[in-house]
Amino acid sequence: MKKLMLILTALCFSLLCTSQFSFQVINPASLKGACDTLVYDVFVLPDCEPAKCSLTDRQIEKRLNSEVSFLKDNPTIKDTGGVRMIINCKGEVINCQMDIKTQHDALNDQVKAVFNSLGQWKPATIKGKPVDAARYWTFTIKKGRIRFDGFNY
Repeated sequence: MKKLMLILTALCFSLLCTSQFSFQVINPASLKGACDTLVYDVFVLPDCEPAKCSLTDRQIEKRLNSEVSFLKDNPTIKDTGGVRMIINCKGEVINCQMDIKTQHDALNDQVKAVFNSLGQWKPATIKGKPVDAARYWTFTIKKGRIRFDGFNY
């Protein structure tokens, strides 16, 4: 019983101490416009704020459904996808890619085009300092409509 309590205490303490996650960019030269060689995965925790678009997720979803013509031409499609964007410390999108590709290259290209057209962002911050950070969105397509899943951060 003591061992179990010790393990649980250590686990809780380690979770409380973690306020950010980061990954080292393997080839920072490939990310033109990056402010640093670190790109952070920032979750909403104390002293951390994710990058924010001027549009809400609902508004982005609405733009996807109105601007992605592939869906209008293929209304019976069922698929899933995921987008990862890297926003630098100045609020500029420096990378946008499909982390989870749909089954259709044209659809992937059109989804990326919408995300790339979202404009200026408020950069992510850690302890008030602007940082390069990644944002993710996953989505499901049913009956020709894109719906964000709950995994958007």
